[in-house]
Amino acid sequence: MALPTALKPLLAVSLPALLLLGGCRGGAPGPSNSGIKPIMARLAKGPNSLTPVLGKELKETEPPWETILGQTGEYSRLAGDMAKLTPPKGSAESWAKLAAGYAASAAALDKAAQAKDKEAALAAHGQLAISCKPCHQEHRKMGPGMGGPPPGGPPNGFPGGLPPSGPEGGPPPR
Repeated sequence: MALPTALKPLLAVSLPALLLLGGCRGGAPGPSNSGIKPIMARLAKGPNSLTPVLGKELKETEPPWETILGQTGEYSRLAGDMAKLTPPKGSAESWAKLAAGYAASAAALDKAAQAKDKEAALAAHGQLAISCKPCHQEHRKMGPGMGGPPPGGPPNGFPGGLPPSGPEGGPPPR
């Protein structure tokens, strides 16, 4: 069947655009790492993200529990959502273990907030705060400016950019 001449220019523009935008992907869509960045931004990027805000609120003499309850519920939901995603690097087994631990700590924080248990909430919040580094080391793509080494290794070939020094800035002892 031949296409009408009037449709050919439209097809010539729309088909490549559709393919470029991913409209004709094969197979069922699966979880990817594209959702990790916005989740982490909401949880821990900047002073207005949930982790520092909750930390500040929980340290108040009388924590604002009604506000905290909404925040811990969101935190727990986002942590659980993140566990379903695929990490940008690292093994699936490690991701499952670390993400499950993170989600469990977030659920513990939410449960403590529901009980208005300040000590338990602070303990769960502390667990969340210390879980960042091991997960990021294993699963976050690191580069210059993101906690990773600069391209080509450390400056001057030494960690920290300077050769090791001995007492009073002299050469290291032999």
